[in-house]
Amino acid sequence: MSIPLVSRFLSSSIRARNPRFSFTTLAVTNPAEKYWIHLERYDPNIEKTLTGIGAKLDSSCVKEVIKKCSSTNPSHITGLRFFIWAGIQHEYRHSSYMYNLACKLFRINQNPNVIRDVIEAYTLDICAVNVKSFKIVLNLCKEAWLVDEAL
Repeated sequence: MSIPLVSRFLSSSIRARNPRFSFTTLAVTNPAEKYWIHLERYDPNIEKTLTGIGAKLDSSCVKEVIKKCSSTNPSHITGLRFFIWAGIQHEYRHSSYMYNLACKLFRINQNPNVIRDVIEAYTLDICAVNVKSFKIVLNLCKEAWLVDEAL
């Protein structure tokens, strides 16, 4: 075999084995991260846009999101709105453990005004609040032993 043929053969076989790289953006696959990224933007009426995310919603996802919200957002309104929204979804229901965790993370016992602030935030953002949402708020009040705020 002549040298030009060997070099052409080797160069074509080496070229075929090199993988082709494409530079694409990495998609966020963690459901909690998807919700968290959306909550950081704080769009008015976040409940409508949260539904469009379509990520899997389970207790570990909700737990991770409310932990992030409680540690970064001093007023906790966004985190509580997410908690309320998650509780009214058909595929997920809060357990008593999750209500207890939300009360601890958002310090509802020490700051019961946060319940009023959430209700006012719904009013300011002109969001419709249904009966299921109020049931979740009442369950939070029950878990935190806040009778006056529940009334």
